[in-house]
Amino acid sequence: MPESVTCASFSGDGQCVLSSTMGSSIRLMDRETGELLSQYTGHTSKEYKVESCFTSSDTHVMSGSEDGYVYCWNLVQTTLTKKLEHVGSKVVHSLSSHPSEAYLLTATLGQMWLWSAESSQDIESA
Repeated sequence: MPESVTCASFSGDGQCVLSSTMGSSIRLMDRETGELLSQYTGHTSKEYKVESCFTSSDTHVMSGSEDGYVYCWNLVQTTLTKKLEHVGSKVVHSLSSHPSEAYLLTATLGQMWLWSAESSQDIESA
């Protein structure tokens, strides 16, 4: 049975599509052909809708998780580069990258967090 897609977004250049599923998987696909380019794992998304997004520079993929962290992977190498902890939170379900700056807005039950390069020890670095 196919996994339910919980989130989908275009890369900044519009050439790729990023999709998150309830099976704890994030897939990067070519927009025109549908070819699977990369897959990102490590986060948990089995019971809740968890979103993912690209950073403003399209160099990293970010995702919420049911374990209270935001996961950050290098787009090309698919390696986990950072985990941002939401202290006291169980599920990070929503996130949005600023369109041009190194800011990330995340949401948990009853809380919103704004991360900057300084507060997360540089969101954009690998």
